[in-house]
Amino acid sequence: MNKIKNAINNLNECKAKKKELKSHPIKIYIEPTTDCNLNCIYCIPKQYRKVEEMDLKVFHSIKEQLFDSCCEVNLFLRGEPTLSKNLTEMMNICSEYSFITKIFSNMSYENDELMKKFVEKGVWLNVSFDGIEVNEKVRRGSNIALITRNIQLLMKYQKHIQNNKFHIRLAVVVSKLNVKNLINIILWAEKMGFKEIMFGCLDAAHFGNKNALTRSEAYYFQKAIEKCDEIEMRVSTPSHIGGKALKKTHNWNDFILPIDEFFPHFIEDCNPDVKKKFCPYPWLQTVFMANGDVVSCCQRKIKLGNIKPDMNFIESIWNNNNYINLRSKKKFHKCTDSTGVQCGIIKYSIWGGESRLNNIPIDTNIL
Repeated sequence: MNKIKNAINNLNECKAKKKELKSHPIKIYIEPTTDCNLNCIYCIPKQYRKVEEMDLKVFHSIKEQLFDSCCEVNLFLRGEPTLSKNLTEMMNICSEYSFITKIFSNMSYENDELMKKFVEKGVWLNVSFDGIEVNEKVRRGSNIALITRNIQLLMKYQKHIQNNKFHIRLAVVVSKLNVKNLINIILWAEKMGFKEIMFGCLDAAHFGNKNALTRSEAYYFQKAIEKCDEIEMRVSTPSHIGGKALKKTHNWNDFILPIDEFFPHFIEDCNPDVKKKFCPYPWLQTVFMANGDVVSCCQRKIKLGNIKPDMNFIESIWNNNNYINLRSKKKFHKCTDSTGVQCGIIKYSIWGGESRLNNIPIDTNIL
C-alpha cells in the first residue's frame, strides 16, 4: 500500500471517527529493549525494572505487514535503545524504506561506530537532555561531557557524509528544576549546531512528582519560543503547561530544514486535543512493546493485544474489539482498559492538538 495514499485515508478515517479501519497506522513505535543506563526521576527505579528485548521474529513480522504503508517508525519507547543487541539490524532494515526512522538516545556512552551509523542510515536522532545546570538531577547517570562529545562527533560525520535524511534534534524534559534555564539551553543548542529543539514536560501525567510543572511556568515556554523565532531554530512545546494553554506551540511552518524533504509535519501536528477531549492516537499509530504487547500510545496504559511472529496484525489486533471500543469513545479524558488502568495523556497533551484533521491534503505531493 502506498504510504501517502494510506496516510490520507487514515487521516480521513480518523476525522470521520471510523471504528474499523481500512487504512494502516501511519506511525509505529517498536521498543527494541527496556534496558537503560540511566535512572531518571520520572522512570521506574532500576531495581524494579525487568529487562526485555524485542524478538527479531516479531520485528520482521511487523516489517512485512506495515513498513510499506507507514510514514514513521520509532525505534524506542522505554529504556535506551542503543543497548539493544538488535538495534543496528533494525536500523539497517529501516533504512531500506522511505519512512523516517526516529530514535531517542541519552548519548551518555562511547560508541563511535554507532554515531557514524546514525548518520549513514539517515536516522532522525533525538538527544534526550535536561541542561548543563541540572546534570544528573533529572536524568540521573547522564554525562554531559560524553553528550557534548557525541554531538560534536555526529556533526562532524554529517559534515563529511552530508546525508539530508539524518536529522538531530535536542529533546528536553522540562521540570521545575530547569524551566528557568530554557533560554540558556536554547543558546547551548545553537552553539552545538542544532537546528531544532523540542520541549517535553513533567506535567499532569506525573502528578506525583514534586518537580512537575504548574500554570505559572507557562511563561518560560512562551519566552523560549520567542527566542527560537529570533534565532530561527525550529521548536515545539506541549500545548498546555499545568493546564494553561500556550498561545504558540511550534514554528514548524516558518522556515525549511533539509529533513522536510522526507518528513512534512503532518504526523507531529496530529496529537491529543485537550479542549475537545479527543485523542487521534487509536487511529494514527500503534505501539509494539518489547514483550510483544500492543498499546495505544507512548503512555503504555491501554493494552490492545499481543503480537506474535505468525499473527496477522490488521485482522487480529488493529481492528479487534479492544481497538474498536477505544475508537468508539465520545470523550478521551477517561480512557481505561479492561483492567481499569487509566491513560492521562489527554489531561495535558503533548504538542499542538489535532490541527491536521482540519486540513487534510488531497494532493499527495503536499504531504
